[in-house]
This record gives sequence, C-alpha cells and structure tokens, in this order.
Amino acid sequence: MTSTPRAVTLARELDTKDDEDPNLILIIEAGCDTTEATAMALEHNKDRYIPPEADSDEESEPESRETTPSPKPEIKRTHQLRLTFNKPPKNKGRGFSFGTEGNRCDVLLNTKRGGGQISKVHFYITFDEKGRLLLIDESTCGTAVSYGGWGQELTRHHFKWILLSQNQIRIHLPMNFTLDVVQPKHFFCKKEYQANITSFLNDARDAVLALGGLYVQSSRTSKFPTGSHSPGQQAIYLPRKHLGEGGYGTVCLVTHLSTAKFYAAKELIRGSGLSKEAKLMRDISHKHIVQFVDFTHDPTTQLIMEYLPLGSLHDQHKIDPITLTETRKLLLQGLDALRYLHSLSSPITHRDIKPANILVQGRGANFHIKLSDFGLSKDTPFLKTGCGTLGYTPPEVYRVAKERKMEKDQRKLSTLIYDNKVDVWALGVVVLQYTDDLPYDALALYEQIADAVKDLRRRRPDDPFTVLLDKMLRKSPLTRPSSEDCFQEALKIGYPSDEDTSGSVTPTRHDFEASNEMLASFKVPTQILAGDDRVLGSKRDPSPTRSSGHQNKRPRINHPYYHTVMGMLSDLRLHGALIDNGGNDEYTATSIELICDEFSRQKITHIKVDSVGSHGVTIKAYRANKSGEFVLGHFTSSKPTNSMDLAYELKIQNSEKGSNRASGLSEAASEYSAHYEHRLLNNSYGRLSSGTIKPPPRI
Repeated sequence: MTSTPRAVTLARELDTKDDEDPNLILIIEAGCDTTEATAMALEHNKDRYIPPEADSDEESEPESRETTPSPKPEIKRTHQLRLTFNKPPKNKGRGFSFGTEGNRCDVLLNTKRGGGQISKVHFYITFDEKGRLLLIDESTCGTAVSYGGWGQELTRHHFKWILLSQNQIRIHLPMNFTLDVVQPKHFFCKKEYQANITSFLNDARDAVLALGGLYVQSSRTSKFPTGSHSPGQQAIYLPRKHLGEGGYGTVCLVTHLSTAKFYAAKELIRGSGLSKEAKLMRDISHKHIVQFVDFTHDPTTQLIMEYLPLGSLHDQHKIDPITLTETRKLLLQGLDALRYLHSLSSPITHRDIKPANILVQGRGANFHIKLSDFGLSKDTPFLKTGCGTLGYTPPEVYRVAKERKMEKDQRKLSTLIYDNKVDVWALGVVVLQYTDDLPYDALALYEQIADAVKDLRRRRPDDPFTVLLDKMLRKSPLTRPSSEDCFQEALKIGYPSDEDTSGSVTPTRHDFEASNEMLASFKVPTQILAGDDRVLGSKRDPSPTRSSGHQNKRPRINHPYYHTVMGMLSDLRLHGALIDNGGNDEYTATSIELICDEFSRQKITHIKVDSVGSHGVTIKAYRANKSGEFVLGHFTSSKPTNSMDLAYELKIQNSEKGSNRASGLSEAASEYSAHYEHRLLNNSYGRLSSGTIKPPPRI
C-alpha cells in the first residue's frame, strides 16, 4: 500500500472546504498535459500550486452482495493555483501579477521573458473598492475574458474586467493560452471573508502612499460611459436576458464588464437606422428622456441606454393600473420632455409617442417617466413622411401622406408637411387613454377620441387638466398649442413651488436643465398632480387644505432622518417594492415621520437597500453604538407595500426583545390604529370599500 502524497491530501482537504475558507480568494485551473499546466508547475509558483489528485492504490475490502457499493469520490484532474490572503502579492498596491518576469510577477506563466507573446507583466488580479474581483490587463498583445463561453474573441488592452462570480470565467492569452477561474462561494464565512478584503484594501493603500497616489482599483466612471474609446479599450457589454422586441429590433439587458452596471441594449433586426438614432440621442440630456450610454459595433452593433427595471408604461399598467395622480404627472413630465426636444437648435420630433415607448422609473408618489425609442425621430422642424403607431398618429400625418401620394406637382409637394405638434397629439392620446379608460381599439378613430374628450369635459367642466387635454387633442394643428405652451399652462394649474420653475430660454442639448423638480416629488402637491378632480387650493393659497379647512400635514423636512428616509423610500420604489398611499400626501407624511422617529430611536447612522434574487429587497442598517450591519426588513416587488405599512413593519420587526419588545409592539399597534382611525373619521384617504387601506394587523 502506497501513501498518498501530502500535496494530494492537502488538495483533497481544500477541495471540500473551498466555500468555507475565508482565506481563499480564487482558484486558477488548467487541464493535465497542457502548456498551462506546465506553467503552473514551475518552481516559482510552488507556494500556490496544487497538483492533480492521483488515483489511490489502496485496495478496498470486498463487499457483500447485499451491500450497494458506495460511489467513489470524483478525482480532480486539474492543476491548480490558489490565491490566498495569507500569501499576499509582491506589490500590494497593484495586486497579484501574472507574466514572464519572475522578479515582478507573483505567478510565472513562462520562463522566457515575453515567451508565447505573454508580456513581462501581462495582467493583475485584485479587488476594487467595493470588494469585487478585478482582472486588469497591462500587456502588449492583449487579454480576453469569457463568461460562460461568451466574449473570448473580445481582446482588450489596458482594460479591466469584473470577474462576475455567477459566471464560468476563462482568461484567454495569446497563443491559445487559457486559464479557468473558480471563485469560492464563501456562504458560511462571508463576514470573515469581507474582513479579509477590507484588510487587503487597507494594506494596498498603505503600500502606495509614498508614491503619491492609490493603486486601489476603482470601477467608478462618469455617470454613463462616454461612448468614445481608444482602440482595444471599447467597453464590453455582457448579454444577460431578453427584455423585449418590436418590428425594428430587440432589446436585452446587458452588464458593463468594467463597472458591473446594468444597461439596456437595442439591436436592429433589419435596416441601418440604429446609427441615426444613436446620433440623435448622443447629445440629448434630460431627466425625462432615457439616457444614451454608448454605441458599439463589437461584437454586434448595439445602442446602449440606461436600464429602467420597471419597464414601460404599457407594462406597468398591466401589473398595477396607472392612477389618476400618476396620469397627471405623466402629462406634465411628458410635456417637459417634449418642449425640451422641440426647443433644441435642431428641433427633434419623436413621432412615435405611445405607452410602449414611455419607460417608468418610479411609481406612486415618485412617479417618473422617460421617453425612449427615437428610431423614428427626426431633427428637422418640418416633416413629410407618414410614420408612427396606429391610434397615436394625428389626422395631419395621414392627410399629408395621402395628399403627397396623389400630388404630382413638385412645387406643391414642398407645402405638404406637418410639424412637431404631432407629439403633442400623441401624448394627449396616451394621457386620455389612462384618464378615461379609452379602449385601444378606439384609439385610431378620431371621432371616438373627440367624443371621449367631450364626455370628459362634460363630467369635469371646471377641471383645468381636462381643458388642457382638450386643447392637445384638437384635430387641426393650427389651433393645437405647442408643447411649450401646453407645459406652461400645466404649470399654471399647479400650486407655486419654492423650486425654480423656469428652464433655459434657449436650451441646448448639452446643458439644458429640466425645470420643476416637483414633477417627481410628492412633497409639493400641485393640482395637476393631485389625485382627485377638484381644485384643492389656489395660487394665493399654496397650502392645500382638507374639507375641514385644516392644513394638510407635511413631513418635517428638518427632521435629522428625513433625507435618509426619503432616500430609502426612493430606492424601494425603484425596486418596485413600494407603492403609492392612494395619492394622499398627509398619509404619506405621517408614515415618513413614523419611520424617522423609529430610525432616531434605534440611533441608525445609515441605510442600504439591496436586491435579493429577482424580486426580493432587503433593508440593511447600521447603528452608531454597534459595529456591523443588521437587517431592518425584507420586502418584495411581487407584493409591494405602502409607506404606512412599511412604517408599521419596521416598528414591529425592530422592537426590543422581551418585555420591551411587547411594549414596543403594543405601542406600535396603538399608534398605527390611531392613524388608521384618523383617516377613517376624516375620510381623506379614499374609499375604504375599495380596499386601498388595510386595517391594522392584530398583535
């Protein structure tokens, strides 16, 4: 019987404990009888090298016929290099170095300098400031990193990749030299592993202070990539999942491999209009227009844009119907975007405004939309071609298209045009659709649209919102107001704000600052944003009142936790885990104060909202008098909560144990019930029969 080599025994022990070893950073593997395996086995790498397991010569005792033979453990047939915290790199500021110069490299890949076109220092592996593993190329001939087999042909120079742990990662060097990367999960030692990363980063900073700068790698860039790259440095976007498709192309979710940020990538099925759309979008900058990110041809031609996980207005309406409050915000925000586009030095007409092309960034009190899909847009003031979507296209487009088809006189053809008021009409139809439940099959019938507007005016004769909508849907573009006129009228409907409501007189593509921050904020109620049909106040009385004449309650903005709570609520809305309180600002204000008081009671220093899986959200907090983080609560976008229920849950979940906890539960229940009964008596929250308010849970 031969003894098992010590190295093999060590390999087997480590193999069963990889995911539980906080000292282990990652494993680099190569198959047997390969150039890569020969490189790993070099004397220079002996402190990190683990050879393949050998077949055991031990004879097992014969088993009885009645006994089922136990399956033999799988023998690992790969050569391994293990990067660990207790064997740090030579240059802590740069990370673990790989190449062909022994004096500078932690891992030697060839004994000859520049052998196999591998540079003296070809790449580094280190952590970024968020504790994510990075691979940074420093070579002459370049490196590629593939994720689940995707991306091996995308060679880059002086580039960085985040090694996403959920993917099977392979490093591709010149001459078909490849290395597989295995990242331990660290399920049961995450706290210790994170502590090791923190120590590693601190050592890295200390190691380079004398050099006058930090080598600790940062994955931060500007808000969005610039779209301009040096040769071999163009951004790489890893496809994640299919988001949708239309007649012109598909849209998928992608990850920027140098930042791990998510974006939406549009790829055309046919035609060459993507470059035109990219050219239009490149210089557009407005908070209610989807942001251009990049335009890439490698590996395919794609238009990269910011990603809004809630999807389109059409998608959201199917999940949770758009409320009247949100519809009025939709009108004001849409007009804000259109007047910006129409006021540029080279005016842009969208020409395809519809629910599917309006993306949603937030719902409820933080309702926020962004126009998208500029595939049919034109940067000219006068238009002649017929396009758009049936039902949202105004009468003049069809009239011009029909007359141009019949007209033979070239001089008269030049007069058969329409302008950007087509966008005003289309937005009006979208708003009418959600205001009056206009059936989709009626959208193309102008008489039915006119009838719907007349019916709305008859039911709400004094509603300025309805009056404005009526103007936007005038059949004649000569009497239909411009987007700027509509926007200004919409502003006059609302209450005055402390915030600046005046935009640039001559807006430019680069520096236009969209006015009226109130559009996405519940704290400045305006009549056009209000959730009911009556005028709640007047311009001379900026404070909305209840029917009793008492001023509505607003959250205490000077509360030390106000901005922390508002930031948390905003994050929850973006994750789809928080919904509106039925359009009632007082109810929202009360819940915000409850949460502020709870945070104050717990002496919380800051809050973090993290995604868990595809629908879950976890609220994590940090206390001033305790180290480390703790979980405040778990929520989900499949069953979103409102701010009052959230306040109650946080108060209940985080009450002290024992008698203090019981007291906290009782106090929370009493406080919650009191606010519920107050809403019931004043009837200012809405119809209880609709199920909008839930009674306080039993304790």
